[in-house]
This record gives sequence, structure tokens and C-alpha cells, in this order.
Amino acid sequence: MHVDVIFPVVEELASLLKGARVERVLQGKEDRGLYLLFRRNRENRILLISPQRSMPRLHLVCKKPQSTDEPHPLVLNLRSRLVGTRVTNVEVLNQDRVVEIRFRES
Repeated sequence: MHVDVIFPVVEELASLLKGARVERVLQGKEDRGLYLLFRRNRENRILLISPQRSMPRLHLVCKKPQSTDEPHPLVLNLRSRLVGTRVTNVEVLNQDRVVEIRFRES
């Protein structure tokens, strides 16, 4: 993903997710992507994070994926740390293709 494409995506994510509470962390069954389920102002949002070399992506999706029965240890770790936290910021780091999402305990 080119940096010029990332900035508008990150701006939109920041406007939709700041203050949102992390409800669940899932690992997709088929694409193995990481999904964060958020709730803010009585609205649910689902963020797909996929670091796959062939198709890295970060965007909202419409429906909750089927999750795998045996999640990766990283997913289990994120569940224990992120569920119940709130998003404080979403930004591009150092004008590069790295997106940082910051959380705080609520």
C-alpha cells in the first residue's frame, strides 16, 4: 500500500474508532487475518488487520468473520490485553507505511 493511500484510510479509521471500546479479538478461519471488533456510540465496527506479504491490508469490514477454533498465541495474547480497552489514536508513523493504533484501559 502506498503512503498516499494510507493517509486517507487512517484519517477515516481515526474518526470512526477514537474512543471505541474493543469488544473482541478474532483470528479469521479462512484468511487468517486479525479482526478487532469495536463498539462506539451504539455502533459496531470490525477492523481487519492483515500483514500478509502478498496482500497487506487494514480496513473495516461489514460482517464478523468465522473465527478459527485454534487461534494463534499472538491472538490469545491480544485478547487478554486489548479486550475492554479504548482506542485513543490511529496514525501513520514517520510518513511510512506503518500504522499505529493506541489503546488505553477504560
